[in-house]
Amino acid sequence: SVGSTIDGGFIFAGESQGEPVNGRDYWAVKTDADGNEEWKQRYIDGTTVKYIKQTSDNGYAIIGDGNSNDILFIKTDASGAEQHRVRYINEDASYGQMWSASQTVDNGFIIAGGIHDINSENNEDGILIKTDIDGNVEWQDTYVYGNNSIFESVEQTMDGGYVASGVTTVEDIFNTWMVKTSSDGAEEWNNILPRILDYPVALFVHQLSADRYVIAGSTSIDGTPGSSQAWVGIADIPSNDFVWNQMSNGLIYSASLSKGSGIILMGANNLAKSICLPE
Repeated sequence: SVGSTIDGGFIFAGESQGEPVNGRDYWAVKTDADGNEEWKQRYIDGTTVKYIKQTSDNGYAIIGDGNSNDILFIKTDASGAEQHRVRYINEDASYGQMWSASQTVDNGFIIAGGIHDINSENNEDGILIKTDIDGNVEWQDTYVYGNNSIFESVEQTMDGGYVASGVTTVEDIFNTWMVKTSSDGAEEWNNILPRILDYPVALFVHQLSADRYVIAGSTSIDGTPGSSQAWVGIADIPSNDFVWNQMSNGLIYSASLSKGSGIILMGANNLAKSICLPE
């Protein structure tokens, strides 16, 4: 994960393995605008970093997977020194996995992922966790459509609620999945969208207007190795259908909005592509 900082520099986060700490740990590096290292820090007991963001107090929030099958939030000061950490796991869950996070207008965070609830008939349920700036839980809830539901992207919506996208299986068929909630996590709608080829995983979601959302992800043709397709679509929720979509070869790992009316896709084999969205 990488982000820009208020001084014009950059913050990078990932994982490290080996001495002096055994196993995998979180790792963060702060640089100036020219890429010169200013500090680096290691944080034990994390496994996979998924998100890092500078907070309003000039510290940093680092979120990812912990080493106890849980979701781990670490809050640091401006020099990267750990201030505290919070672990999230449903009491009835055998494991939890974080896939996405976004900062909210109140300087807190919304975290999305999946958990396996031992009391659920499903293999995995989607989970949303709303925290304050320090990672303290304000609310959390699980959401289900099919029998294996995972959120892979989340953001706050224009009305102060949240929209999350991901993938769910219905009768062993993978589907693009979207859920809209209120500001306190109450479910407002829960939809699957028409399939774009096979294995349509939605890695990015952004609200364009009251009823339309741009979604980006990867899919494949009959699950054939090497047949990955990057796709971008605009979904109209009242009709529960795509009003526009575009595909290109490649497997994407992330997407972000460009300064213009477009979206940037990043992925495997040095994939970097900008796609213009229709007016």
